[in-house]
Amino acid sequence: MSKKERTEDKVLQALLTSRTIAEAAEAAQITERYIYKLLEQPDFNARFKAAREDIIRGIANHIKSSMTEAIETIVNVMRNTENRPNDRLSAAKTILEHGNKYIELEDVLERLKRLEDAQNEIQ
Repeated sequence: MSKKERTEDKVLQALLTSRTIAEAAEAAQITERYIYKLLEQPDFNARFKAAREDIIRGIANHIKSSMTEAIETIVNVMRNTENRPNDRLSAAKTILEHGNKYIELEDVLERLKRLEDAQNEIQ
């Protein structure tokens, strides 16, 4: 691996773990200007975007895998008659609020799909 490739890898890691370009530059021990130049290069920018998307996808998968447990916890709070009435009511409200949002989103997605299908038939 060339020095340039090692530097780019170092910058990529710094960009993925820093909150700002300035922090990334400091972490990678290079200038902010160099980072901006790298980000203007299509190959580097594509690598950065792909790596960032992989991280976001991993976070989303982790959240999805925790949702069942979270829902079970809320349902348990709601059903447990030993809990305070306000806690049970709050859990029930949470289920209703999020359930309604899900139903609304599902409806919007279905309508969007029908519109896309109709548009595809026209074309």
